[in-house]
Amino acid sequence: MPKGLRSLLLTLAELSCLSVIFVLLPLRSGKTLQLRARESAAWLALFAGLGCGFIAVEIVLIQKLSVFLGGPAYSMALTLCALLVFSGVGSRLSQSWAASGYRAAGSMVLGVLVVQSLELAFLDLGVPALLGLPHVWRCVVAVVAIAPLGLMMGMPFPTLLAKAGQASESLLPWAWGVNACATVLGSVLATISSLTVGFNRTWLFAMGMYLLVGVTVAGRCRMELYGKQSGKTHRRTPAMSIG
Repeated sequence: MPKGLRSLLLTLAELSCLSVIFVLLPLRSGKTLQLRARESAAWLALFAGLGCGFIAVEIVLIQKLSVFLGGPAYSMALTLCALLVFSGVGSRLSQSWAASGYRAAGSMVLGVLVVQSLELAFLDLGVPALLGLPHVWRCVVAVVAIAPLGLMMGMPFPTLLAKAGQASESLLPWAWGVNACATVLGSVLATISSLTVGFNRTWLFAMGMYLLVGVTVAGRCRMELYGKQSGKTHRRTPAMSIG
């Protein structure tokens, strides 16, 4: 096994232990989930998928834009800045749809998958064709390309966080904690995956995470719709008296 990969695996083990000690154990001692185990696991898996998918895209994006932007230092600075700024803007814009339910969240996840597909195609086909541009214009192109990706990827988390709070307020600290752990561990996993199977497959893995989130949200949307229909049917059924 190469030394670099061995170091990454050791880092993954260390971060896993530290995440359990400093995030999950304090949460368990302070906040008890007030939901059934199966429902709690579904919610936590959803936020873990968002964290892992986001950071995997971020890692691959930094690597793929490294040559285009003139080196890893430029790529990390510009990519992180643009992605986090536009993700924050997307989170702010998502407040308008936070009360729209799971259907809005599902539409956001679908939008993320579409934009990610277009972004991956641009990185493979468009970026090599634009290498002749001056450095300043390459930076502008990178920011413009990252903007829609950041906007869309910033929307699902706050929207689903609002829905989790409606389900149970005890979910909120757990959602933040699990998402943070998944983001930290996902950065190492994405690096290992990039070294072993390549950047594109790692990007597809990130899209798979968002796809699983979308499937989970679609299932909850169906349950919510069924519950509303059942409630309407129950209200319309006349009460029967005996005797």
